[in-house]
Amino acid sequence: MDQFSFQYPTWFLFLCIGAALFVSLLVYYKSRQFSERPFWHKLILASLRFLASFLIFFLLLHPLFKKYEQDIKKPLVVIAQDMTASLCVRDSQWMSDYYKDQEKESDKWKQKYDVKWLGFGDHIVTEFSPNCNHKKTNITQIFDNIQDQSDLQNLKAVVLCSDGIYNAGKNPLYHSLLSGVKVHTVLLGDSTQEKDLRIQRIFHNEIIYTGDQFAVECDIQSSFSKGNKYNVRLSQWDNGKWKTLKESIRNIEIEYSFQTEEFVIQADKPGLQKFLIQCSSISGERNTRNNSREFFVEFLDARKKILIYAQSAHPDIAAIREALLSNKNYEVDVNYTGSSIQGIEKYALAILHQCPSSTSDDLSQIQKLKNAGVPLLYIIGAQTDLNAFNNIQDIVQITGSNKSMNDAQAVFKKGFSAFTISDQLSQTLDRLPPLSAPFGNYKLNPNAQVFLFQKIGKIETNYPLWIMQDQTGSKSAVICGEGLWKWKFNNYLQDNNFELFYEIISKTVQFTSTKDDKRKFKVSQNKRLYDETENIVLNAELYNDNYERINEPDVNFQLFKNTGEKYPYTFGKKDNIYELQLGNMAAGDYSYKAETSWNGKSWTQDGKFSVSKLDIETENVMADHNLLRSISEKTGGISILKNNWQELTNNLLQEDNSKPIVYQTLHIKSLLDEKILFFLIFLLLALEWFLRRFWGSY
Repeated sequence: MDQFSFQYPTWFLFLCIGAALFVSLLVYYKSRQFSERPFWHKLILASLRFLASFLIFFLLLHPLFKKYEQDIKKPLVVIAQDMTASLCVRDSQWMSDYYKDQEKESDKWKQKYDVKWLGFGDHIVTEFSPNCNHKKTNITQIFDNIQDQSDLQNLKAVVLCSDGIYNAGKNPLYHSLLSGVKVHTVLLGDSTQEKDLRIQRIFHNEIIYTGDQFAVECDIQSSFSKGNKYNVRLSQWDNGKWKTLKESIRNIEIEYSFQTEEFVIQADKPGLQKFLIQCSSISGERNTRNNSREFFVEFLDARKKILIYAQSAHPDIAAIREALLSNKNYEVDVNYTGSSIQGIEKYALAILHQCPSSTSDDLSQIQKLKNAGVPLLYIIGAQTDLNAFNNIQDIVQITGSNKSMNDAQAVFKKGFSAFTISDQLSQTLDRLPPLSAPFGNYKLNPNAQVFLFQKIGKIETNYPLWIMQDQTGSKSAVICGEGLWKWKFNNYLQDNNFELFYEIISKTVQFTSTKDDKRKFKVSQNKRLYDETENIVLNAELYNDNYERINEPDVNFQLFKNTGEKYPYTFGKKDNIYELQLGNMAAGDYSYKAETSWNGKSWTQDGKFSVSKLDIETENVMADHNLLRSISEKTGGISILKNNWQELTNNLLQEDNSKPIVYQTLHIKSLLDEKILFFLIFLLLALEWFLRRFWGSY
């Protein structure tokens, strides 16, 4: 429906008509210029003047044109297609006919629905592809994507096409999407049990210190294999070939068996070591891909000793200690004020919890740590003596009293460069419980970097909460609040693990305890071992003689695979650093050499990393149709076999609750913005002027 409206009462239109009529009569009613001309000449000229005047007066009312537009949206159906390798391990011949049937039937749905196709596995695919080469199955991830990217009011059904096997993410049966949307399932894969021997899982430490012994346990499962024997072997990759470390022979005495094999080996030389556990195949076994598994263990040759020096027992201490001990690089000692610290020189970092305190004389022990050059991490709390704290360090000066504390939430802002954190952690920080921070004014050393700021109530302040400083080779840090234990428990509540809490403690400790690297050119990588689905990113830094970071010259990069291939790259420039995106790499061992020149000098940097083969899709290829049926039953959907699409088509087209939604949009436009009215007024006045000239009035 279209209509006009005005900013003034509608009866003002009559005033516009009267004013326009008055202007016309004033000019032409008793004009002697047209006394000799026919009456109709005067009538035409008066009409032109009337129309032009009326339009001008009409626009002065600021008229608005309202137009209602209707948009009819069909209900949405999303096809979520499993694209993982487990679908085609046993057989892939069915896929061509399957996708033809899927396309044919989904075209029929379009008469009633908008149809959207999504592929999933280890990542989401938005464009149709008939491949089944993804290395992991994450059904929760596709449900998350549908929930975040779709209008749930308009989403009427999800068609999940999968074998029901998931090996990443949480159990999809409990996803919140299932509470409001029907999920129909298409049962793919083969649920038939057959003769199979497979390595179910491997348990081992990821980091071992040289000289230590460590155990490797592997669970070996068999089905329909009674009376067979198999050989299980543990090997280590050494000098370009597999070296057998342990070997044993086992008998299978029942149809379904589960055995745990344990190997105890010695960590010999430092570095990233590759191992292989392999079982021989049994007679009649079709799937032998799950008979072997590779894994990596990093052998380290040193540990860092960390001291926690505290005013008294506190849950923060237990949380920090556990976070540090989760990393095998660290050994932790806990001392309390009142006792003397022994062997100060052995510590790579001292964490001072509420020290210097207001209830004990611990300044002498802290001074010993400073004199020994031990980096210090201060954690301020209600027992901290702020005056003594201000005198003993220069990172931050706090004017106030720790008898009055604020609940301060963490706020992460871009620009912090002392270290990098994961995207998940940066997105989670502002949702963590508040720490208890002293009320007062904070004066920050210009050389310090603020990792986290304080948010008090709903106000984001410039007060620091988490500070890092690297001044003249001496590193230190301050956490302006107590209550870190709450972050640990919140992390477990949200993610069922402590990884994000461990990350923030580990990154902070790593920064403060790491000795300065004065190299002017260095290449860094966030870890030594990747899997095939991970994007590999390398960073490089170049410093001039003033140790200012620059990225003017190019950095050439040569990547060498252990099989002999060579790949040349050039680092990209980003801000004042270098970055190289290698993307996904094939499994294998890699070494690299980076080179650059600046101011007549050349620098090189070598390194290595490994990419492990990801084969979890072939470990278990027996379809879990029970999970898919449970999802459909929970949501009121149906389950069909892959060659029974017609049943699903009939169900969708006969669905009574799937109606189009009509959206009505109001568009309001001011007629003052219409250029055509300006040209119309100009044309009327110009035509009047022309006729007056033509008929001889001027």
